Amino acid sequence: MKKLSVLLPIYRTPEPVLRETIESLLTQSFADFELLILNDSPEDVRLDAIVAGYGDPRIRFFRNERSLGIAEGHNFLLDRAEGEYIALQDHDDISLPGRFAAQVAFMDDHPEIGLSSCACERFGDPRKAGRVTYPLTDRDIREQFIYSIPILHPALIARRRLLVEHGIRWDPAYISCNDAKLYLDLMPHTRFGNLPDVLYRYRLSTTQTSTSRRTEIAAEIRRFNDLLHERGLMRDPRHPNRGRWKMRLKRFLRRLRGG
Repeated sequence: MKKLSVLLPIYRTPEPVLRETIESLLTQSFADFELLILNDSPEDVRLDAIVAGYGDPRIRFFRNERSLGIAEGHNFLLDRAEGEYIALQDHDDISLPGRFAAQVAFMDDHPEIGLSSCACERFGDPRKAGRVTYPLTDRDIREQFIYSIPILHPALIARRRLLVEHGIRWDPAYISCNDAKLYLDLMPHTRFGNLPDVLYRYRLSTTQTSTSRRTEIAAEIRRFNDLLHERGLMRDPRHPNRGRWKMRLKRFLRRLRGG
């Protein structure tokens, strides 16, 4: 059994970007992993040929008959993972060469932590590029949770058994908040952590969010904040904490735009 399973859903990814992503994984200093790749754009057979061209035995390739979306794509790969740990990778980002070695060592050294991530470097949009850090301790992560997302989702590593034993999965009912929903579901069962090191390069998009998309995201965030309220993590999310909701909405919209 491999130590680590890396989950990589891909969707209409430009060839140069996809190659950069895959090669950043295959050249990791830590080699004891399997790379599970799901083509979630089944009409794009070009991606099949790109992945097949690598011929690396660590790659396990899957394709869907229909697009599942990001949450179900992660669940599909989680169900097929065999590693002690799972790690995520976005299809247009880059993992630095020491990422897996550092994250696996951190999790091995901290058995009380079930999920962790790292700092990142944003690139692709000079206006917003640069280093982004996150709170390091479980306490600080939980305290920041109702204001913003304190864990970099595409660079996370987690104990696979923790998710399986508690039946925790990515929730397809949440599009922009599926990472936050995952952390919320895990909160009663484990502790969180972050490494201070920049181990991941996060590609920014210059595409602006459409008005209709903003409306959809705003409704989803209101629903998620209602869930926080139900679980005792937030007072009435409509009033008197409207300011917190507005802050959260602004951060989610900025994140969706790559900001």
